[in-house]
Amino acid sequence: MHQNTINQKVKFSGIGIHSGAKANLTLLPADKNYGIRFKRVDIKESISIKASIENVISTDRSTNISFNKVEVHTIEHLLAAIYSSKKQVSLTQP
Repeated sequence: MHQNTINQKVKFSGIGIHSGAKANLTLLPADKNYGIRFKRVDIKESISIKASIENVISTDRSTNISFNKVEVHTIEHLLAAIYSSKKQVSLTQP
């Protein structure tokens, strides 16, 4: 399977659609076969959560993933936009 990544990090921020709180996002280039992973950098136990069906915890009005009790919510639109490339997504989330 052909794989792509981005050339440099990309940062942006916005307001959480369900929480109304500010969220920050950084897309980072990744190595071959890394896939797409989300990393909560706003918590001490910052772990990488692979965007995989095995990590989906709910799909009621949004797609949410979790690993070791760390959760990332409403990932579906970002995944649709970046699906064809591999990268790490570092974020803060309310």
